[in-house]
Amino acid sequence: MALPGPGRMVDDAQIEEERRDLDKLLRSTTAREKLDGLKRLIGMMSTGRDVSGFFPSVVLNIQQDSFEVKVLVYMYLVRTAEQKPDEALLSINSFQKDLAHPNPRVRALALRVMSSIRVAVIVPVVILAVRKCA
Repeated sequence: MALPGPGRMVDDAQIEEERRDLDKLLRSTTAREKLDGLKRLIGMMSTGRDVSGFFPSVVLNIQQDSFEVKVLVYMYLVRTAEQKPDEALLSINSFQKDLAHPNPRVRALALRVMSSIRVAVIVPVVILAVRKCA
């Protein structure tokens, strides 16, 4: 087993503090802080860290008006929905609301993400959404 280098030593307290800070950003009232938190979360995801514990905090941001926040939230949901299928099912209502959004980019994003979530229970909802949009 390799020992961590001098800059890689991290204890449990630091990890817990990082998780609290990130959760605080995700639950912030400003879109800027939410965007910063989501960028950090996606970065952690890309390095292979388990970020499924942030699912409830991320799902709260689905109804955000900022398109950039929506894109990152949807990216997170596609990657983690298989690990938390019950929670992913709860977010479907928000996707359906976005299918009626006045902005065609938001509608297209919602449909694309819904069809990308690999949870069997969601398939009938996706089929209805595609029929509705066609």
